[in-house]
Amino acid sequence: MTRSSLAFTSGELDLMYGKREQRWVDAARRRAGFNVDIFQPGEYRLLHINQSMPPLDDIRVRRAIAAAINVDDLVRFVGQDVGPKGCSVVPPGYLGEDCTARYTYDLAKAKALLAEAGHKDGITIKAIVSNISAQQPFMEIIQAQLAKAGIKLEMQIVDHPTYQSQTRKDLSGLVFYGAARFPIADTYLSEFFHSRAIVGTPTAATNFSHCSVADKEIEQARTEAVSDRQKEFWKQAQLKIMDNVCAIPLFELRQVWVHAARLDFGYELKGAMNLAPPITEATALKN
Repeated sequence: MTRSSLAFTSGELDLMYGKREQRWVDAARRRAGFNVDIFQPGEYRLLHINQSMPPLDDIRVRRAIAAAINVDDLVRFVGQDVGPKGCSVVPPGYLGEDCTARYTYDLAKAKALLAEAGHKDGITIKAIVSNISAQQPFMEIIQAQLAKAGIKLEMQIVDHPTYQSQTRKDLSGLVFYGAARFPIADTYLSEFFHSRAIVGTPTAATNFSHCSVADKEIEQARTEAVSDRQKEFWKQAQLKIMDNVCAIPLFELRQVWVHAARLDFGYELKGAMNLAPPITEATALKN
């Protein structure tokens, strides 16, 4: 048991940040005094494919990678309650999310696509990977999955600040990245998939894939006053990004907190943009 868990159990703490793992959640739910809160927005995990690096500039190779990754295995590892599966490059529940286009796990298809691209003996991809628990274990699973298709993933494990720095210098073929943003499609599409956000450029944000196929639709959605038309532009942007295999949707790692039975939030906790249960004038400790 961690020091914070001991402090919570002894009554020194009434609110505690939990561990975002299903096993931890299940164990906490069985313990007296632990009320588990799981809520959005979660940090949405995508696997970005850097198109500026051969052979990732070949769409057949990118499609092979998408077909070789079994997202359901990743979800089973983190747990359905804590890390539900994503279906689009826009996070679950965001205004404008569209799941018309999806990738499916198909190992035979992955091998066939690699052979068609001239890589029947396989390929090697290099990736910078953070050593934090919210990233390295998942990249190890992905590494094992890709190996079955003949894709060797050479991972350079570094501390998190180094990972953040090096992935922004185009040193990684695959970039596993998670973020929670204001829940509308534009926040993700603009930051990760507009050409102005490509890493290494003067206007860089976190477009690790060098994706630029949906600029027009992203920009049109920003200026569209009619809601249905705005959603249609977002939909078309997502279709183009998915068709180009700029990134592979993985899962949303939700927020996990626990509170003592005597702590009354004073409201029904459904979500919080500060990623923690808000303490308001309605919050109280009961005797």
